Amino acid sequence: MATGIPSKNGRIHQKTTKSFHIEYEGRTPIEDILRVQPAKLNHVISFEGEPRNKLIYGDNLKVIRRLLNDYNFNETVNLVHIDPPYSTGSSFESSNRNHAYHDLMEGSEYLEFLH
Repeated sequence: MATGIPSKNGRIHQKTTKSFHIEYEGRTPIEDILRVQPAKLNHVISFEGEPRNKLIYGDNLKVIRRLLNDYNFNETVNLVHIDPPYSTGSSFESSNRNHAYHDLMEGSEYLEFLH
């Protein structure tokens, strides 16, 4: 797989990677975040034999921590989908028009949530 940005003459220019760091008020140190306890996964449904795919609902950091500690999953996960709020400033409803959630975080509160 090639990475880069095509130039006008069709040649590829390799991307350079630079380290960066974001600082904001209330930022939790990485060491504290990584100390999170693994999630306790609840078995919801069974199939005959071992299912090839699993759907796990939960806090992504805690679930990933659990999967890393479980030899049945370690180095076998191909996709992790997270769907965080996007700081839209909007309120959302479910399909039956009930309140679902408010997406009102902004600034350092939003950055810390994503962090």
